[in-house]
Amino acid sequence: MLGPLAIPPRLLLRALDDLHVIAENLPSLRDAAEEIPRSEDQLSERVDRLNGKVDRLFELIEPLHTELVDVDDTAENLEDSLRQLHTDMAPLLPEMREIRGQLREFHDEIKDLRDRIPGI
Repeated sequence: MLGPLAIPPRLLLRALDDLHVIAENLPSLRDAAEEIPRSEDQLSERVDRLNGKVDRLFELIEPLHTELVDVDDTAENLEDSLRQLHTDMAPLLPEMREIRGQLREFHDEIKDLRDRIPGI
């Protein structure tokens, strides 16, 4: 067996170039690896702050939900009351029309009297 002598020189040169690139970039790789824990800590702090803000938002929203439920109940009660009022008013409509007619007649009589009184 020839072993290492069987490797073509071009492949050997390429492998040496690759090792050289790795060796040159090793300090920046080390720096990046050292930066990871700091980045994780910063990210963790940001997540904690966001969680705090979300918790405060929930505290603010909860009373609004209760108020909206109350408003909805009030609106339903008003709707029921208006429906009942409409039902109660229906029988009165013919009487109201009759009274309106009588008021028109009365108004016409007053206008006629006014026209007959001099100076008015």
